[in-house]
Amino acid sequence: SAASDVYKRQSDKIAILMATYNSSQFIREQLDSLYSQSYMDWELYIHDDGSNDNTLDIIEQYSQRYKNIRVIGKEVKALGPKNNFMFLLNNADADYYLFCDHDDVWFPNKIELTIQQIKKNEIADRSNPVLFHSDLHIVDTELKTISNSMWHYAKIRPDLLKKKNYVMVSCFITGCTLGINKATKELVKDMPDKAIMHDWWIGVKAVMSGAKVISWPEATMYYRLHGNNDSGIPQVKLMPYLKHVFTSFFVSEYDRNIAVIADSLGFKYYKLRKSIYLTRRFLNV
Repeated sequence: SAASDVYKRQSDKIAILMATYNSSQFIREQLDSLYSQSYMDWELYIHDDGSNDNTLDIIEQYSQRYKNIRVIGKEVKALGPKNNFMFLLNNADADYYLFCDHDDVWFPNKIELTIQQIKKNEIADRSNPVLFHSDLHIVDTELKTISNSMWHYAKIRPDLLKKKNYVMVSCFITGCTLGINKATKELVKDMPDKAIMHDWWIGVKAVMSGAKVISWPEATMYYRLHGNNDSGIPQVKLMPYLKHVFTSFFVSEYDRNIAVIADSLGFKYYKLRKSIYLTRRFLNV
């Protein structure tokens, strides 16, 4: 495509970050989808978190076939999902980064579309932080459709939740659709220990820091729901969700955790309380 031709004339380094752990059941389909992309000039960084199945054997098979796979940190184990992805981010050197779950299937234009949109929104200056995320097509283990829109299924409104007054209440980004430039990496690379998940941290930090956030309204991948999902996608029911947010906010441990995160963002704690009040008022509850 024309977009791909433009990329070929430049020296952009693109890193795909894949965290694995006992991934043998689905990883082949995900790797096959990566190697069926419309744009192929990228490197795949993989960190395995101590699998006891044949995940590493499968990765080795693909490494023999494709020369752009980098398995890193073989001595580092038991990080858990959020720290696994942040380990990858902080140990890969690139201009652009895409986060990749081991059990999904990417649409053929996902990489090309993500990079195209990030570059378009850098406005000729790579020092501008840009974050791309998209809707997802939810499927079961056999890739049969559950919903063609995660945003509709989970009642997510990116137009609302990416505003500073609301972003601390609910993360609106699904990490497996996430793409960022190096300027955004510099913003988010030091994740607090108490961060809920890596994608929550990256989304909140990016919004609070004034990054350009691109919420692409179309699915770019099949998101597979199965019993072993590390994070899953809960279907949000408004009243139970709000009850959880507004009651747990005043429980001491939750209170301290959010205070730590807010402080690390340079976000005054009283402003966080005000944000929750404004959210409640906006939703009329």
